[in-house]
Amino acid sequence: MAGTKAGKGTTVYPGAAPSTDLAVQATPGGGVRALAVLEDKSAPRQQRYLIGLPTGAGLVKTSTGMVAAVGPDGQVLGAFATPWAKDANGKSVPTSYQVEGNTLVQSVQTTGATAFPVVADPWYDPSSWENWDTIKCVASQSQDGAIYAGAGAALAGPEAIGPGAVGGALAGTFVGLKNC
Repeated sequence: MAGTKAGKGTTVYPGAAPSTDLAVQATPGGGVRALAVLEDKSAPRQQRYLIGLPTGAGLVKTSTGMVAAVGPDGQVLGAFATPWAKDANGKSVPTSYQVEGNTLVQSVQTTGATAFPVVADPWYDPSSWENWDTIKCVASQSQDGAIYAGAGAALAGPEAIGPGAVGGALAGTFVGLKNC
C-alpha cells in the first residue's frame, strides 16, 4: 500500500485497515509514532504491530503500561510510551498494550458514547524513558534469564494493515518476558 506525504515527516495510509487510516510520523531523536485513526464503530478495536527484533531481543510490558526492548545483554534498546487514545471530542478513551511474542497489540475500548473518529498513538522512542527505574528493572530481569524472541531490525508495520504499510519506518527493538 502506498502512502501519501502529509507534512513534515508524516506519511498517511488512508484505508490501511477497515475504517482505519494510519499516519506514520518521524519524531526527534530517531523515534517514530503511528497514529491509528479509527473512523467509526466498525473499525477494529485492536491494532497489531509486528516488531522486527535483533536476534536475542524481545518485548516486555512494564508496570507503567509502556513496552520496552532489551537486548540479550540487558541493554535497553528503546520503548513504546504508555499508550493513549482520544475521541473526536478530545476525551480520553481507555487503551492498553499487550505483548504477543514480537507483536505489540494496542487495544482501544470504545463504548456507545465514544465520539468518532478515535486516534490511538503508539510512539516508539529509542532514547527517552517514562520511568527509568522500571527500565533498569526490566534490563536486570532480562539478564537473569528471560527468554527472548525475534529477529530483524525494524517495526515492519501493523499486522492488521500488512507488513508493508509502514515498511520499516518504526525502527526499534524490544524485550524480556518479565514485568517489573
